[in-house]
Amino acid sequence: MIISASRRTDIPAFFGDWFMNRIRAGYFLQNNSTGVKQQKIISLMPEDVDCFVFWSKYPAPFLKNLEPLDKRGYRYYFQYTLNDYPLCFEPHLPILSERTDVFKRLSEKSARRGLSGATTPSLSAATTPLSTISNVLPVLLSCWRITPKG
Repeated sequence: MIISASRRTDIPAFFGDWFMNRIRAGYFLQNNSTGVKQQKIISLMPEDVDCFVFWSKYPAPFLKNLEPLDKRGYRYYFQYTLNDYPLCFEPHLPILSERTDVFKRLSEKSARRGLSGATTPSLSAATTPLSTISNVLPVLLSCWRITPKG
């Protein structure tokens, strides 16, 4: 089973302790998405999990958990979003250079596991496509140089 962790919320950035508690417990409860008050027990035992896919914009707080996951035999992949939007859009993210440094550290730790970078399109007319491209292109080129290929 592939578990797409944190598409709705950034678990690596904000809920790493919760996630590791669930790993130690060996399961989590999944709520029924239709609103019915039903829950399903999902096993987090290494033999039941093929891979975790972590979606994050800033996984720095989670890096300490990679070694314990490795020791337990889990496989994981990071979908890391890097962009350089104005502060008004994402006021709680560190500056781009800090997030890029974290991408580099994660790339070193995850060289054989999986890591991909992504950018997101412009959010409003206040951020023109040209300015978005000029902000994001250097980030993409930097990440391309350090991300393992093939």
